[in-house]
Amino acid sequence: MKTGMTKREKIMLFTVGSIAIIYLAIQFLIIPLSTRYSEGLSERGRLNDEKAAHEIEVATLPLLRERQAEAYTNFDELTAGYPVIVENEEIDQMLTTLSIRNVLRPTSLRITPRPALAPAPEPEDGEEGYTPSLPEFTKATVQMTVVGHYNSMLRLLNDVSNKEYMRLTNLSFNDNKSIPELSRVSLTYEITFLNEK
Repeated sequence: MKTGMTKREKIMLFTVGSIAIIYLAIQFLIIPLSTRYSEGLSERGRLNDEKAAHEIEVATLPLLRERQAEAYTNFDELTAGYPVIVENEEIDQMLTTLSIRNVLRPTSLRITPRPALAPAPEPEDGEEGYTPSLPEFTKATVQMTVVGHYNSMLRLLNDVSNKEYMRLTNLSFNDNKSIPELSRVSLTYEITFLNEK
């Protein structure tokens, strides 16, 4: 009796061994390499996109700085006539002077309290290219009563319309029956101030 393998058994053993080697090669070599290759391609694409974004940012940075400087210049030109925020006493004095200059006699004045201003943000340590924020606007609402002639009121309205920072939001007449040529007028002013931070 022969103990060696037959030709058929050798072919079967060779076939099973080949299949096992191919399976193990696919499972432990080809699939991990394919996965790593796909991840590498996707990482490369992401890095190329980041590089392109940085190149665009670097190319547009001088233009953005130029536009920022232009915005500051334009803002300064547009707000040149606006007064810097003042105390209530100065608002009172400004409107009283405006009324007297237009031959109107002020009889009462009330300033609505303004909200507190937010503090300016502090730059973070090591923050590069920090520029201070643009000034903000704050508004004061003032109710005032004056007595005067119709023509004086027209001059006051004309005077107020020439001031960019001031407007009348309400105007009402109360005729004085004892002196027909004089009227009591209630005015509501809205005055815009610059809050320079």
